[in-house]
Amino acid sequence: MQFEILGPLRVTDAGPVKVSGQRRRILLVALLTHANSAVSNEELLDWLWPRCPPRSAQATLHVYISTLRRALEPYREPWQPAERLLTHPTGYLIKVADGELDVLRFERLLAAATPALDEGDAQRAYELASEALAWWRGPALADAAAVDAARGEITRLEELRLSAETVRVKALLALGRHRDVVPELTRLVAHYPLHEPFYVLLMIALSQCGRRADALAVFRRARTVLAREVQVAPGRDLRRTEAAILAGELD
Repeated sequence: MQFEILGPLRVTDAGPVKVSGQRRRILLVALLTHANSAVSNEELLDWLWPRCPPRSAQATLHVYISTLRRALEPYREPWQPAERLLTHPTGYLIKVADGELDVLRFERLLAAATPALDEGDAQRAYELASEALAWWRGPALADAAAVDAARGEITRLEELRLSAETVRVKALLALGRHRDVVPELTRLVAHYPLHEPFYVLLMIALSQCGRRADALAVFRRARTVLAREVQVAPGRDLRRTEAAILAGELD
């Protein structure tokens, strides 16, 4: 069985597994963000009814759990104990085997890509980071995007995604593929306009392609965006990169 939450929830087991109903989908996402660890009833209720849970919330949670169990273990007899979605003294726990959850696959690949880049193996770093990013199909925990309880995990995963993107483009630069990385970095700058490291890398790539004027234009764009959106000046790395380009140190 495969569980995917780096995008809209998707469950497959020799074919799609239907998880119907928005709250049931949110419930499964909540459990998967704590895969192989118990999630308390109180926390699950906070995911499902963050502001004003109904009086029947606890009973409804039990119904949702039963529905999920039938979806995840359709051949289990009612008298047989659940093997996938377990009852815990404080709540519930979903068991996920190695390789069954996209988040765990992504994190494992990223954890291998980062030291590969640090150790000078740019090709391996590029391949690992690319494979890691291939697991993303959209915003993290898309089904729970409006759930306050999910925001911490969404932020954590998006930051890891930025790390993977950074490793990937740094690896391409280390491989001398400056022209290849310019369109990728242009896309990343447009998608993450407040993330200064992408501006820095784009400036470096353009400069090493012989496009000094374009690289300096990126600095001016970054300065304008940062001033307009968050009222700050370019950071040290951006300023140093501009100075290096003006001095001809990155050509």
